[in-house]
Amino acid sequence: MKKSTIFVFICAMLSGGVHNEVLAAEKFTAALWPNAGSTSIMTPTGWGASYGILYFGGGTTTPQVYSVHTDADAGAGFGLGNPEKNLGLELSVDMMDVSKQDNFSYGFKVHRIIANGTSIGFGGLNLFPEKKKSDADESFYFAISHAVQGLPSDYNKNESKLHLNLGVGNGMFSKMSPEDIKAGNGRHGTYVFGSTAYEIFKATNAIVEWSGMNLNAGISTGLFSLSQNVPVTLTIAAADLTKYTADGVRLSVGLSGAILF
Repeated sequence: MKKSTIFVFICAMLSGGVHNEVLAAEKFTAALWPNAGSTSIMTPTGWGASYGILYFGGGTTTPQVYSVHTDADAGAGFGLGNPEKNLGLELSVDMMDVSKQDNFSYGFKVHRIIANGTSIGFGGLNLFPEKKKSDADESFYFAISHAVQGLPSDYNKNESKLHLNLGVGNGMFSKMSPEDIKAGNGRHGTYVFGSTAYEIFKATNAIVEWSGMNLNAGISTGLFSLSQNVPVTLTIAAADLTKYTADGVRLSVGLSGAILF
């Protein structure tokens, strides 16, 4: 897992629950939607922010890949449009060096709800990075996400218990780091990424994910939300569980929030 993946971690925490707080479900009144927990850990989903959503968050990973130091990141974004009626657009900015308040990059996602509990998204991450300060690869991806219909939550009849995400991308999903190449791990990941999230408690999901580079697993909860208009998501995960990349398992913790207006 490279430094550039941490902001994806932050964005992913909001991908599951924010949209169903603000969309008026005019076309999909009988659908089940994701709950307030995240449905992925470090990979993007087909869900995205729409008009009336401002989000922000921070995350930390310890230790860094091929290092003994702790990594931290912060970012924010907002949504435009309506993905039920036409298209939603999500724009984000990432600060990859929190201690120096430096090293910025940018991201976007165009997304559309296409069926009951199903959304697709095309986006870019780590765009326009500061080349001399960043190890981030500019990355583009396509993702589709589905809240499985017919498996309603035990806690909210409008939400699903089971959530699936699948995507394909380049850059951070396909390109090994120089350290991995030197370690003999090859030059390319799988390009394909995906995750499965299952509700184990109210607004709380257990998640297993393939990032395109390695296996991650964790728990995400939206139980700490301040109100319906200020959702908060906490995600704790173990990253890089296989020897496919990196030099060992690491702990990732992220906290994100949103303001719905």
